Amino acid sequence: MGKHLIFTLVSLSSPMCCPHQIFNQIQDPNIFTWNTMIRGYAESENPRPAIDLHHKMQLNSIEPDTHTYPFLLKAIAKLLAVREGERVHSVVVKNGFESLVFVQNTLVHMYAACGRAESAHKLFVLMPDRNLVTWNSVINGFALNGKPSETLRLYREMRLEDVEPDGFTVVSLLTACAELGALALGKATIDMLVDSLSMRLALRFLSKSYSSGIDPSTCMLLLRNVHCLGYEGETRAT
Repeated sequence: MGKHLIFTLVSLSSPMCCPHQIFNQIQDPNIFTWNTMIRGYAESENPRPAIDLHHKMQLNSIEPDTHTYPFLLKAIAKLLAVREGERVHSVVVKNGFESLVFVQNTLVHMYAACGRAESAHKLFVLMPDRNLVTWNSVINGFALNGKPSETLRLYREMRLEDVEPDGFTVVSLLTACAELGALALGKATIDMLVDSLSMRLALRFLSKSYSSGIDPSTCMLLLRNVHCLGYEGETRAT
């Protein structure tokens, strides 16, 4: 009963104090319950307890499963705790989960978010299977870490593999073009790759970034550019 109540509270994004109280009353929580708690904290404004829970799991010899690490690595990425990320990466390899695409994706995202774009790219190169999440993680990692040329190069590689971009790809490309001062290149790129759905996703993502207080001047510039490009695209289509 307790584990289902915890899952429900976490799924409803309830304050984590409530599920944590229930969790503390469960005598032998199973891995599903541990993962639910880690997920809840990873998606909260205070992700640090997710790492503490993982440490407690290890002390209690609780074996992780395939769902443990994506949530844990998400918390680590939010905290920019790259040392902890490297340690967890070693545990992932030891437990044999590194070959799973969704675990690899979160590792790439974690390193990129923590400013280790080169480490993210090394993992990316070794991945036999890549999806759009993989490409976006490594492209965004280069874009956010002052490597605009690498961002555009990876985008070209992505298109050669017939992977369709989305709104998150667009944001990374605009960031790279803005840093390079390549406004004409940015406009040509967006005109070529962005459909109306991608535009809406890009606008939504940038608006969220702005409301989160991330570099307001940059967000406003990108919002203006995306909106204008989207308007022009819609005008040409009519």
